[in-house]
Amino acid sequence: MTGIDSWATVAATNATADGGSINWAEGQAPSTVNNTARQMLADIRSQTNDAMWFQYGTGTQGASGNLATPTVYSSGTIFTIGGSVDVTTVYTVGRRVRAVGSSTGTIYGSISASSYSAPTTTVTVVWDSGSLSNETIVVSLAQVPTTGVPVPSASVKGTKTNDSAAAGTVGEVISSTVTSGAGVSLVSGTAKTITSISLTAGDWDVYGMFGAFSNTSIASVIAGTSLTTNTTGAEDETIYAAPISGNQTLQPVIPTIGVSIASTTTIYLVGRVAFTGTCVGYGRITGRRAR
Repeated sequence: MTGIDSWATVAATNATADGGSINWAEGQAPSTVNNTARQMLADIRSQTNDAMWFQYGTGTQGASGNLATPTVYSSGTIFTIGGSVDVTTVYTVGRRVRAVGSSTGTIYGSISASSYSAPTTTVTVVWDSGSLSNETIVVSLAQVPTTGVPVPSASVKGTKTNDSAAAGTVGEVISSTVTSGAGVSLVSGTAKTITSISLTAGDWDVYGMFGAFSNTSIASVIAGTSLTTNTTGAEDETIYAAPISGNQTLQPVIPTIGVSIASTTTIYLVGRVAFTGTCVGYGRITGRRAR
């Protein structure tokens, strides 16, 4: 590959670049100066026109003045970079990539895994749509990485269809449901965990529904989300106090609360019901990443 992609960060290596179109070799002929300058201007302009993307490869220059060790097809979701250079710190999880090939077309995605085993870096990508074809491909990285300024590790990605937000991105949903048919047996007046979800670090909106079914009567229901199993929460609780009798079902909605966590945390859906006869609890708890 030619262009700025082939320029080296080591000045002495740039005696030739861009496949030999740039010639700054010692003792170069005067007639090569103008052509070299013009080619450099063309390279800079071409890169500026596509400033969002950059073909990194190994970040080094080959002996021919071209990009050393470009990306190579491995599977529909995996490509590799050889050259005995560990570039996992460049091909980082969450970073956006673009792949171009005659059969592949132009597709975009986000890196989901990156690992190095000498002499090869292996990169796995979740594509927005499409997949890699077994052919020569050109893979470019988004110029803005997912670590450091100016963007955080979680990215904002809009959608125009009914797909699901990827893990770690705004809009990610984690949910757990226990149906009434699989309800958890309750002890009157005793808090009981119905189900739970595990949320990774970040800010989440958590909400849900608690259901209670008794074959005799229900005196009161207290339900909510909690950080402790078999323990009702506090301000986030929903309370039903009006007694009802007979085969009855109550399904209070759990208020939405904001949860800010620094590490993976379990959030529990807990209910406490005062009743006679028998009673089962069921429901749903959902977390949606806010940022």
